[in-house]
Amino acid sequence: MRVLQVAAVAVMGVLLAAGTHVAYETAQTFNENRCWGCLALDPVGKAFDGFWTTYPPAYGGREGENVSHPGWIRAELNETPVVMLFFWYPGCGSCKTLWDKMKDEGTVVGGEADGDVTLDNVTLYSIDFVSGGNDTRSQAFDVYTIDRGAPTTVVLFKKDGAIYWYAFEGATYSKDRNGDTLTMRQLLERALEEATP
Repeated sequence: MRVLQVAAVAVMGVLLAAGTHVAYETAQTFNENRCWGCLALDPVGKAFDGFWTTYPPAYGGREGENVSHPGWIRAELNETPVVMLFFWYPGCGSCKTLWDKMKDEGTVVGGEADGDVTLDNVTLYSIDFVSGGNDTRSQAFDVYTIDRGAPTTVVLFKKDGAIYWYAFEGATYSKDRNGDTLTMRQLLERALEEATP
C-alpha cells in the first residue's frame, strides 16, 4: 500500500512538472505575441487615413522615422504592384477569424499556411512568424508590427520611387475617415489604384 502511495505521488509530481512547463511555454508565447482575439483586447492601428511612407503616430517612438523595408519586399515590389503580408501563427484564434473573413469576401483562398490572394497584381506572403522555422521573412514582423499583435496584416506598393504601406493588428477591419468599415478587398483595391501610374 505504501509503495502505491509513493508511486501515485511520483506520478502526480511528474504531471505537475509537465503542466507547469506547458503553462510557462504558453505564457511566454502570449507575452511575445499578443493574440488580440485571444486576450479580448481592442485591435491596434485601426483608423485608415491613407497609406504611409514613414512610421505614423500609432508606432509611438518610431513616429516619423523611415521604414527599413526588407530587401525581399523591395525586390517583390519591383515585380508586382501590390504586396500583402499576413503574419499569423498556428492556434491564433483571431488569425483564423481574419483569414475566414477574407475568404468570405473572396479576397483569399485556401488556408493561412498555403493560401493565395484572388486579386490580380497582388502578391500574398502568409508568414507563420512563430513556428515558421528558418523562414527569414518572419523577421519582417518586427518592422511592421505596432504592439506585436497577431495577426498583423500589411499592404505595400511602390509609387514614384517611394514605398507606401499600411498595417493593422487584430481581426477587426479598419475604418476609413468616414467611419465606414474598409474590407481587406477594398484596401487592396485602393492600393492597386494608387500604385497605377
